[in-house]
Amino acid sequence: MVLCRDQLLTGPFEQQLMDRYEEAVTNAGIEVLGDVKFVFGQTDFGPTVQQLYESDAEAVVVVGGPDETALIARELDARGYGYVDLPTAKGPDFHPQLCGTPVNMGERRWVDLAGDAAKIGSMTGWHIGGMLMTPEVPIVKMAEKHFPDGSHRITGGEEGPADGLYTLVTGVAEAGSLTDRDAVTMAIENYPKFEFAYLPYSFSAEDHQRTKPEELVIISLEYESGPAQTDPPYQLGTEWTNTFKGLKYQPCWVPRPTVKMNAEIHPELVERLLAEGYGSQCTLKDPDATTTIDSFTNECKIH
Repeated sequence: MVLCRDQLLTGPFEQQLMDRYEEAVTNAGIEVLGDVKFVFGQTDFGPTVQQLYESDAEAVVVVGGPDETALIARELDARGYGYVDLPTAKGPDFHPQLCGTPVNMGERRWVDLAGDAAKIGSMTGWHIGGMLMTPEVPIVKMAEKHFPDGSHRITGGEEGPADGLYTLVTGVAEAGSLTDRDAVTMAIENYPKFEFAYLPYSFSAEDHQRTKPEELVIISLEYESGPAQTDPPYQLGTEWTNTFKGLKYQPCWVPRPTVKMNAEIHPELVERLLAEGYGSQCTLKDPDATTTIDSFTNECKIH
């Protein structure tokens, strides 16, 4: 795996980034192949892609903006290096899988700009509370109430600011003060459970993170035209018949390999999403069986 990063964006925390990257990749049993740098606003990615080619990496992690990510994907495709599937990426030729951050590869803009160079299977990480694909989500109902004509589509991420404001207002109410910062902070830390835009969350004196590690999900670019041809095969989830209907492409929630971990923190949600067929579905042990956490084959591959 090779890191391809915007040196202007990552420069201020370069050492911390490289340390965390190398630690995470090494712990996963993957070889670290160094990093390739580019500059924000760069338009010619020929030299950058040549460096990536020389690394012969099976995967490229892009840290940058959506515009630069699109240009990297287009340059790879123009040179015949576009991603095909996992077996091809692991083969003798250079066809790396593209991975990135929610800031670049979780944004629709990079796919708009990359066009056909944006391949099924390009991946990023997100969190289960940010996958607002079911009509039961409170913030979706809020949007529908204020925009009954459907002019405002919830895409994911809107729950963050909403929950942030709700947390602050609740903290002020519980503390009985608008100006005593310590009292407000303590009230938030001791509040048992917040629940407003979507999933419940809480804080403590030691943990000020709203999103917990168990909520991590891996999302993969998919197209409405259908899944890639893989062995074993997979199928697109229920979201393509309702929330995503009529959309050419979306970053879709993939139940494996994170779904078992997600169930540890939100068991009822995970059980319902699986029962209703949400998320890209891998090969089932029994095609007629009800989808559960343990109903997939061990050979399941999302490409």
